[in-house]
Parts: sequence; structure tokens; C-alpha cells
Amino acid sequence: MIVQNKLTPLSPSEAAAALASAYQRLVGVPPSEAVLALLIAQSALETDSWTKIHNYNFGNQKAGINYPLIVQFRCSEVVKGVEKFFDPPAPECNFRAYESAAAGALDYLRVLHGRPHWWQGLQTEDPSAFVDALATPPKYFTANPALYKSALTSRLAQYGPLAEGALERPTPPPAVPPMGQRCSSTRQRSSMLRSVQGLSSRSPQGPVVGSDSLSASGSLLSESWLVPLEELVREDSGIRTSAALFNPVARHAGGSRLAINQAPRSRPLVRMLRSIARFFARAIRRSAA
Repeated sequence: MIVQNKLTPLSPSEAAAALASAYQRLVGVPPSEAVLALLIAQSALETDSWTKIHNYNFGNQKAGINYPLIVQFRCSEVVKGVEKFFDPPAPECNFRAYESAAAGALDYLRVLHGRPHWWQGLQTEDPSAFVDALATPPKYFTANPALYKSALTSRLAQYGPLAEGALERPTPPPAVPPMGQRCSSTRQRSSMLRSVQGLSSRSPQGPVVGSDSLSASGSLLSESWLVPLEELVREDSGIRTSAALFNPVARHAGGSRLAINQAPRSRPLVRMLRSIARFFARAIRRSAA
């Protein structure tokens, strides 16, 4: 069924929280910090930093003719090295649509999990190996792999630090049985992520907030109609973004640096008690003198 095309922009922290929760729901354990950082970076690349995300499609994924919800909009494909644009109702303009960020994030991960070489590339925690896997047939994208790799690295430097904060938030219990292939829950940073976090990246202004994509009961919204994994495995995907999205991101150059794990300030009551203790100590010393 074709539904209305609409933009559903998310803040970087909302997107990161949705991806972290979806990974645990799908796999049964939290992602490593480096794996989550790669997912955040690729989703940012595919959706222009979630400002042009259509109907909560985190991976800008195409839809087969039998997909439950389809949205259509103008897009481009790289054909024989040349970018070619398509307009609805061309089948190249069919994209998957979702009713919530939680459902979109979960299906994005299911698509990656459905292709073993894509998933294994993700688990390397290395952006270069991940892109090489995505560029191996069946391909996730049709763009130049070198350009895609450069753009992914840029997004990783900008948004990768959000992974640590997203993993520190409590996530609801898995809504689906753990899959056979599980990734390590070890939270140690890999050397790749340490080098990325050392870059002079800046984050959008504003506080880090949690995702509001869950219902009051904490369950996923509208996930019952998601296509079974067996059908996802048989579908091919391709990049649907303009070449302009591969330019380095500089729109947030004036933003503040991301500050994670800042030490909490002392409570006012504690400061007052310490002041009283110092006062009495000085009084006792003066009396003894």
C-alpha cells in the first residue's frame, strides 16, 4: 500500500537511542560502542543527518512491490558510473515506510542482519571493512565505494560519540527472541572508535534527550506487519541518495562539543554541610589557641 510521503526528522540523540534499543531487541544483547557508532554514522549518511528521513526509514531502504507500506519520492541511482534521477511512479522510487522510529530502526537492522556479509562487516567495528561489505554483491548501495567510505568516516567523526551516551540509557527487554548470531556486549572501545573520538568533531546544539518512539508500555509501535526475515533476505537494495550528500558535513560548525560522562556537581546540601564543618573546625582551633 502506498502511503503519504512525509519527512520525519529526528534529533541525533533520538536516532542513536532508537538504534541502540532496536539492536538489543533484534540480537538480544546491546551492541558494542563501536558497532552502534557505525550504525549511527550510516543512518546519518543515508538520511542527511536525519533531516531528510522519510517515514522513519533509517536506512533509506527500497521496498518491493509486496511491502506493506510504501512511500514514493524522487531519487537517484548510480547507473554505469552516472547518477540518474527517477520520479514517481517509477519503481525505483518505492521506499519502505514505517509508523514509528522504533519500527523503522528495527527493520533497518533486520535488513543488515539478513545479509551475512553486511552483518559481519558491521561486526568488524571498522568503517572501511563495513563499507567494503556493503559494496559486495548483493550491494547495499550503487555509489562509488571510495566516496561512500569517505562520507561514512565523516559522519562517524561527527556522530560516533553519541553511541556511548545511548548505551548508558536503560533499554527495554528484547521484544523478539535472540538471533543465532550475537555480537559481543563488551563495552570496551576499539582503537578505531578511540581515534574517531579524538577528532575535533562537534555535535548539534541542545541537550541529549531520549527517544520518544516507544509507547507508554515500552513496546514497539506497529511492528506486527513487518515483513518476515526470509523475505528481506531475498530483496536487493541500492543507495537512494544524491551525490551531494557525500560532501563533508559542516552545518554544525558553530555547535558546542559533545560532553559525555561529565562529573555531577555536588548537591547544595552537601556543600552547606561542608561549610558548617569547616566553620566549627576553625572555631575549635581558635578556642584551643
